[in-house]
Parts: sequence; structure tokens; C-alpha cells
Amino acid sequence: MIMLDAFGYNQIFSRHSKCIYSIAQESIFGRLEPLFAYRGIQPTIFSGVYPNEHGIWMDYYFDTEHSSFKWTRNTILPYLEIFKNRIKNSYIKKIFTYPIFLWSKLIYNYSQFPRSSLIPWNLLHFFKFSMCEKITKSNILNSYLTLFDYFKLNKISFEVIDFPIIHNDADLLKKFNQTLKKSFSKDFYLFRFFDLDNILHEHGLNSPQEAKELIKINKNLEFIISSIKKKEKDFFLLIFSDTGMTNVNTIINSNYLINQIKKRIDSEFQYFIDSIMIRFKFKEKSHLKTVKNFLDTQNYGLILTEELKKRYHVDIQDTKYGDLTFILGNGNLFLPNFYQGVKRIKGMHGYISEESNLDPFLLLFNESLKPNNIKSKVRFIDILPTILDIYNISPNINYNGRSLLKFSEKL
Repeated sequence: MIMLDAFGYNQIFSRHSKCIYSIAQESIFGRLEPLFAYRGIQPTIFSGVYPNEHGIWMDYYFDTEHSSFKWTRNTILPYLEIFKNRIKNSYIKKIFTYPIFLWSKLIYNYSQFPRSSLIPWNLLHFFKFSMCEKITKSNILNSYLTLFDYFKLNKISFEVIDFPIIHNDADLLKKFNQTLKKSFSKDFYLFRFFDLDNILHEHGLNSPQEAKELIKINKNLEFIISSIKKKEKDFFLLIFSDTGMTNVNTIINSNYLINQIKKRIDSEFQYFIDSIMIRFKFKEKSHLKTVKNFLDTQNYGLILTEELKKRYHVDIQDTKYGDLTFILGNGNLFLPNFYQGVKRIKGMHGYISEESNLDPFLLLFNESLKPNNIKSKVRFIDILPTILDIYNISPNINYNGRSLLKFSEKL
């Protein structure tokens, strides 16, 4: 199983993607329906259920009482932040912030935590990590088994080559070569490519840097696939991406928006500025309508309504992710935000949009399967049933997803 961060469906047909295009023509292949989730994509893939069922959507949710940063309250950190704010480089700022995240991980014995972000230190104690444990740990999604729970129950060995074991594609190739020397001793492998996501954020679509990276990815994939074919006579290969990408055209000043809201309500409120949305939590629920009426007048975004939440499977029962969410339109970006800080980037994903550049893809290859270019979109919830089908594992519940093996007759 190979995951390609930010490799859109449309990029399959680039002249720089000869390897992926070639293998797609021999596979069950199709567009993936984009998932309006960030942290929630991984648990959706490996649990076979959407965020409204497993409960994980964004990196952080509002929880002052059980905050992952509760220890930062009433410390000298807000004063030290004066020095951090003098650092202009966002990457160096994140390095400066890293010890805070590491200390939280150690205090609460988390097995994983998000990469260092740029949340203002005086706001940290409002938030809790949504996914504190690695997806490979047992029973991390309450009543829902993950793929790795199924593997453990059925004594199927696996290895996941992903962050933080690796940090870039060069690390990935080193780990793959080590695996190659062991002649693929595990029953299942997951390899994840990282670099394209960073490059598209930095340089955008249709840039020379994108073309160069596509060539590199295809060269590396060609090496990986040919190496597998030499070692294994019969294997299934599932390659997919988590999202596509679109170019950023307009910057929206988040400070101005927050200040306009402060002028309209007379009590404090909490907020989290994601790259393309702001989530609000109000002490006085009566202020919800006031802020909603104001945001409805802003033509560069829209409010996440109950109808939209249901359509995109993020209608989570409680309001831990916020009482109100304002999402930017396609190609817009909030600055400053809690991830890029004030740094302008050229590419972004995660929008509610029908733009085809944002569509990810999936392909499933096995020499015994008849190739099929699927016309309807494949869903992330189809991945778990497909893998269970490949390994002849009986699911413990009836999943809404479908096995992709049903799209192919045996040759």
C-alpha cells in the first residue's frame, strides 16, 4: 500500500507521470471522493467509517478542562512568546515551539501528536489533540476496529513506514531498501510519500518545481514496483492519495475578521484559525446568531451549515470542534493562521469545492484482476473493505463502503 500526499487525480495524466499512468491502465482505477477532513482522513481510511462516526475531524478541538496544553496556563510562556514573534521564518518558529509539543506528549504519554504549529501560546490551553495515539495502536477508535486491529486479531504482520519514522521521501527510499533486503518479511506494508505536499504548498500547481517532483516520484515508484515484482510473484498493490491541490489566489486578513467580531459581541470567545477556516466557541450562546449574521455578509466564504455537515460527513454530535465554522471559498487563504503563521503559500487543499484538481485517486493492481476505469467516484470508506476482502477477513460490522474487487472479474 502506497500513499502519495497531495497527488491529485488530474496529475495522473501529466506527461511527467508515465509510471503511475501506466500502472493505472492495468488496474482498478478511479477518482476518490474528496473528504472534508484533515486529521480525520487517516482514521476514515483505516476504520471504514466517516468522521461523524469515529469522531475525529481536525487536529485540535476545544477542551479547556482536558487540554493537551493545560500545563501552559499561568506560566511565563505568553511572555516568552514576545521573542518568538520576532522570528520572521515560520519554519524556525515551529522549531522554537516544538519543545512545548514534546513536553505535552511526554506529560500525557501520547504515542503521537501533530507536527508543531503556530498557535499563539496564550491560547494553547483552550485546545486538545483530537488523535493522541498512533493509528496502529489497539482499540483507539472506541467501538470501531481499525485495519490494524483486524490484522492483530488475524495474526497478519504489518509495517507502517510513515511519520515520525520518516520525514521525507529520501527517508522512505532508505526504509524501502532496508525492507527489500529482508525480502518483504511482513504480510502488509504501508509506504507514504511526503515531499509533493510541501512543494505544492510552497510553489503551487503548474510550477517547474511540481514538474520536477512528479518526475522524481514516478522514478521512485518505478523502482519500488519493479523491485516488488522481482521479489514477489503474486501481490496486491494499492496506491492512493489523500487530496489534490489548488492554487491560492486571495489572502483574507483573519485579524481583521476577528476584530470585527469582537466589536459586535460583549464577551470573550475562543477561536481556532485553520488555513481555510475559522472555528468559534462562544461562552454566551446568544452571540452565535450575531456572529452568524455578520459572517453571512462576507462574500469570500460560507458558514458550515447542518446540511453541509451531513453532506460531508462531519455532523459530529457534540460541539467540541466549535459552535460555528466559517469556511473560505476555493483559492482563498487566511493569514495569519495557526499553521503557516503569516507566510503566504501558493497551494492549498481541503476546500468544499467541485474543482477537479482537488480530487485524489486510487488504483488497485493485481495480475489476476481485470483492469477497470471506474466512472463513479471511489470513497475513502471503500479502502478498508477492499483490504479485508483481499486478506479474506470477515468484518465485525456491515460497512457502507464496498470492496473494489467487485469492480473486476478474474482474468
